[in-house]
Amino acid sequence: MNEIVEIVKSTKNGKSGLRIIFGNGNKTDYFGMGNNILEQGFDEIDWAGIFEKAPKNKIYWNNVNEDGEILSEEEIKDVDKIKLLNDGIYMHAEESCGGGIIYMKNGKYEWIQQE
Repeated sequence: MNEIVEIVKSTKNGKSGLRIIFGNGNKTDYFGMGNNILEQGFDEIDWAGIFEKAPKNKIYWNNVNEDGEILSEEEIKDVDKIKLLNDGIYMHAEESCGGGIIYMKNGKYEWIQQE
């Protein structure tokens, strides 16, 4: 069964977010709409112009260090590379080149910083 990801807007505060409806219909999760998204310092997704599926079994990594510098693949240790066990959600700002991937690990949502 496939999950459905929709862009939604809060009727309370007008802020945008994501609604994830699981394929079995038994669970729906929300991100944003005025609530902090995975402790990343933003509470809506109006900045993101690109939404794509981050395919499962592909390898990703956080490519920004604590100082905000972009790291190359060669600078990333193998232990810090993440193989997605399920499809993730890739969100990216078209102009500022920043974004990330929301994915699920052990039943909990996680964030991978991309640029």
